[in-house]
Amino acid sequence: MNLVLGAGQGDFPRIILAPKDTEDAFYAAGRALNLAEKYQTPVIILSDLFLSEHFQTVDPFKFGSVPIERGKVQTAVNGSYKRFLITEDGISPRMFPGVPKGMYCSPSDEHDEAGIVISDVLAGLPSSLDIRNKIHAKRMRKLEGARKDDIRLPTLTGPQNTDLTLLGWGSTYDAIEEACQLLQQAGVSVNHVHFTDLYPLPIEGVLELLNSCREIIAIETNYSSQFVRLLRAETGFNNVKRTINRYDGEPFTGEDIFNRLQEVLAHV
Repeated sequence: MNLVLGAGQGDFPRIILAPKDTEDAFYAAGRALNLAEKYQTPVIILSDLFLSEHFQTVDPFKFGSVPIERGKVQTAVNGSYKRFLITEDGISPRMFPGVPKGMYCSPSDEHDEAGIVISDVLAGLPSSLDIRNKIHAKRMRKLEGARKDDIRLPTLTGPQNTDLTLLGWGSTYDAIEEACQLLQQAGVSVNHVHFTDLYPLPIEGVLELLNSCREIIAIETNYSSQFVRLLRAETGFNNVKRTINRYDGEPFTGEDIFNRLQEVLAHV
């Protein structure tokens, strides 16, 4: 998670999804393509060995159930075409190849609205500094649109008000669900909050959900509780006091989580 959050030089917007199971992975792939077209930014799907290589029986997937979305598409040029036009939502209209007068520069360096590079011989000039700031801010505004309109809140399964909440993300979903069933059979009041959309987080909705939880224990397949750190950094939420981590290369099982939780809860 840390790698995909920080990959690249400087800041640029990105969307990160972590499917919870096989079915979710199938539909997340189509959704990721739609988000990449709509926001014109990388969309990263975080998988792992367990999710990609385990055996599972599933119901047939519904091909065609995810409609194709192309985002802002311009079909004609009136005057000059500014491929990187500064807009309020940060997304510039694009054209499919072949539109008359639709030619533009596609540089890898910093550029103006028309794609003209401003980070070499024009670097440092007041006009270049101004447009560079505006273009950069334009790109980053995409995150706010995604956060508001397309990033999904975590799901909550189990009773609404419980003494304990297990927090997970990605492929730990089924194992945590099984652990919740074992805990409930043992008389523990527990529910499960699970994230599949990791970045950018919809801050207000996440805080509203998590602030309603009494005690939260995070379940993560890494050593440093990377999602707890991301959650704290993005939302300021600091009420995950304990985590259960597995980092020996094997996936969690429900029984594993259940046994580890019994040890943790015994020391409350």
